This record gives sequence, C-alpha cells and structure tokens, in this order.
Amino acid sequence: MPDRIKDAIVSIATPHAASLEAWLLRHGFPVHHQSESADGAVTFYAVEDLSAEGREELREIGAEIVSEWKHGEPQDK
Repeated sequence: MPDRIKDAIVSIATPHAASLEAWLLRHGFPVHHQSESADGAVTFYAVEDLSAEGREELREIGAEIVSEWKHGEPQDK
C-alpha cells in the first residue's frame, strides 16, 4: 500500500506555477488554495491525500514539499 499523507503544502517558483497547476488538475487536485511569498517569487498550494509517488512527481517538475501532515500530526521531510 503506498504511503499517503493527509495534507501537504507544496511550493514552486512562481514562473513555474503553471506546470504545478497543470499537474494538480490532471491528478484531480484543486488549485484554488494558493498563496505567494511576500516578494511573489514562490507560490504555495495546499494538497490533500498526496501519495509518495505524487510527491516524487512534483519534485521532478521542480516543486518542493515544504510541510506535510500524517494522521493529523506534522511530519518532518
């Protein structure tokens, strides 16, 4: 059974946000929960029920998992 997490905060450089949004939409994730860093250089997305495979795919497109929770508890990277 693949390792799943409850929630994740994913970041990507704002110029590449479209590739992350496309990945999220292709995999059935909403993209309306987003924010930007104070300088606008990084965009953040909340993602629920992200699999380990999904995390790896996001890393391959340049995204970073900045925070994640498993069973309601924060987990280290």
